[in-house]
Amino acid sequence: MTVGTYPQTLKDLVVKPEGATGWDGPYVGEEPNPEVPHDAFGGELIYKLKERGAKPPFELYSQGDIDKEDDRIDA
Repeated sequence: MTVGTYPQTLKDLVVKPEGATGWDGPYVGEEPNPEVPHDAFGGELIYKLKERGAKPPFELYSQGDIDKEDDRIDA
């Protein structure tokens, strides 16, 4: 909201993107060395910014517990 655009990557929530104005982060993570958060299983969150005007404007999801591949649900 403060920058006026969605982040290009989740890293943009932790470190000010080059050329960004109005950035007042870090928005996630804890000081002094904030990091992009992980899912409940310790894996990386998947973030995909869609084309301008798309609904919803982005996707954010987890791949789930990679140790339980057989129980995985793709939705």
